[in-house]
This record gives sequence, structure tokens and C-alpha cells, in this order.
Amino acid sequence: MDEIKKAVRRIYRASNMFVEKSLDGLELTPTEVTAIRSVVFHKGLTQTSLAEHLGSIDKAAVARIVKSLEDKGYIQRIADENDRRAKLVYPTEKAYQLRLGVIGAENRFYRWLLESLPPGELETFAELLTEIGKKAYAEAKCGFENTLSEEEANL
Repeated sequence: MDEIKKAVRRIYRASNMFVEKSLDGLELTPTEVTAIRSVVFHKGLTQTSLAEHLGSIDKAAVARIVKSLEDKGYIQRIADENDRRAKLVYPTEKAYQLRLGVIGAENRFYRWLLESLPPGELETFAELLTEIGKKAYAEAKCGFENTLSEEEANL
């Protein structure tokens, strides 16, 4: 189990380092890139919905990310037609261009990373990882009620 945790962390860290390297000079954080990706794929998100896409981060952090991305020209906030107090977040053309570049770079990285796996093993790996990912996401959505005890919650 420890070896699996170490391997997943190593891959995650290397992936983030790769994204940061590919963003050199753009002055964007990996979280901002994830926010841009979410806004491009889910146009018209509320900031609350964006927080869920970013891993349920707090409202103040999302507000800072949205403000930063708006100042940098990657997103725009538009008043919701149904509720003028609410603002919906939309991507700009600059966001679309960044997404294409970053996704292309990430695809190259993952192709390179997985190229040594035989096709049958790659399919099995993808199926297992998908199943684990679904389970992790479902547990996060329910507040980790199955894995976080009362004692641990108070730490």
C-alpha cells in the first residue's frame, strides 16, 4: 500500500512540475490552469460550482483565483440573467488558446510516461485507475463520511 501511495504522489508531483514548466513565463499557478480548464469545459459556472471543480476549496480562495484570472484576461464574469446579484464565469479567447497548449503538452507527457506499458496492461491500468478515481471522487463528494472518523475530523 505504501508503495502505491508513493507512486501516485510521485506521478502527481511530476505532472504538476511539468505543467509549471510548460507555463514558464505565463505567471499562472497549476490551480489557475485547472480553473481555466473547468471554465472552458463548463461555461457559465458560478464561483461555488468552480470551487467544487477545484476540489471544494473555500470561497475566499476561489474569489482570489477568479479575480486573478480576470485581471490576466483569461476569464470574464457576467451577471446571471436569472439573478443579477450572481456572476457567472466564462472563458475568453485567451483561455481557449492556453487550454489547447497545456492539454497538448500534458498529452505528450502522459503518452511518453505510459509508452512502455504493453497495450493490454495499459487498458487494465486505465480501467483500475478509473474505478479508483470514481470511488475517491464519490467519497470526497460525500465529505469523506466513510473514511474520516469523528476523532480524525477534530485533528
